[in-house]
Amino acid sequence: MRLYPTTKIESPQPVPFPGEVKKRRPWGKYLYLSLVLVAGVGLGRWGFAHFYYLESPGVLAGVEVELEAPINALIKSLPLEIGDRVQKGAPLVVLYDTSLQEKMTLQEGKLERLLAEEKREKKQLDTLIEERRSQLALAGSRARGRKEDLLGRIEVLALQEKNLRKKVGRLEDLFQQTKKLYQLEAASRPRFLQAKLLLEDSRAKLETTVAELKIARRKLKRLQEEILMQEKILRELPQRVKAKSLLPILAVRIKSARQRLALLRQSLQERELRAPLSGVVNQLFKKEGEVVTPGEPILSVIDPESLFVRAYFPQQEQTSLHLHEQVELLFDNGRREQGTISKFYPATGPLPPQFQERYQPPRQALIAEITSARRRDWPLTLGMRVQVRKRKF
Repeated sequence: MRLYPTTKIESPQPVPFPGEVKKRRPWGKYLYLSLVLVAGVGLGRWGFAHFYYLESPGVLAGVEVELEAPINALIKSLPLEIGDRVQKGAPLVVLYDTSLQEKMTLQEGKLERLLAEEKREKKQLDTLIEERRSQLALAGSRARGRKEDLLGRIEVLALQEKNLRKKVGRLEDLFQQTKKLYQLEAASRPRFLQAKLLLEDSRAKLETTVAELKIARRKLKRLQEEILMQEKILRELPQRVKAKSLLPILAVRIKSARQRLALLRQSLQERELRAPLSGVVNQLFKKEGEVVTPGEPILSVIDPESLFVRAYFPQQEQTSLHLHEQVELLFDNGRREQGTISKFYPATGPLPPQFQERYQPPRQALIAEITSARRRDWPLTLGMRVQVRKRKF
């Protein structure tokens, strides 16, 4: 039997219609080309940026002042929020010093007790002064009555003295005539002796009257002095009585208590804390109703005018830095600003921890301070990371 080679019979393939062409879609090539293109663009941008720009890390710095509590107190009022603008000297915080308030209450009570004691003492003194005034008025009335009696007696004695002097004058004339007649033996001796006796008796009466008149006038003088003294005592009676009372001592104590209370009130008023500078509230460490101790911060205020960026460049890039050169600032929050290099200098102290790994010996950092005319609009978070970019050429 003759064997013939077997042939494989394949199933017929579908024949396309005339004009129909089957197209293949190379999705893998498109994806590969896209990845290559993206990588090329990224590498190009990276190379361009590192070739055309000099980048450096930095931080936002400035003047930030913390407002600290001077005493142990309760925060009575703190009507502020972060971001509020304040003016220098404006009241920010009101503290309530409980210990000082207790001292004020005790001092006010002490002052009230002293004032009440002074009131009682004055009332007693007024009563005493009225009694003494009545006594002095009665004594003055009696003295003035004696004075009137003395004046009447002096007037009578003065009249008697006048009459006696006239009588003595006439008797002296009569005695001289009788004496001449007696010497001429025209008058008898009894008549001469009688004239002499009358003259001596009148002279004795005159001397007695004169003496009584002098005594009366001395009594009148003393009585007048006594009346003047009583009138003086009556005028000075309130001062005299008060000087011997407790009022002077109470006045000194009351004055001291008022001064002490004024000092306490002044100290209480000084517990109102004011803004140390004009700026923006950056941090609030405490809230209303919380208790603070001396030296504990309550809030902090930043001066926007003092803001600047402290950038850290490699020291070998010193030739690339120039004063007043424009740089670009990229803040961590995505904000972009333009700045100007105001000064730069070698770093002499330790760098911040986040930069120490980048700048280790022998490589050293060069610090540049960057400011801007729009720094009042910068973020106010001191210590915020900032990427600084400047053109190399």
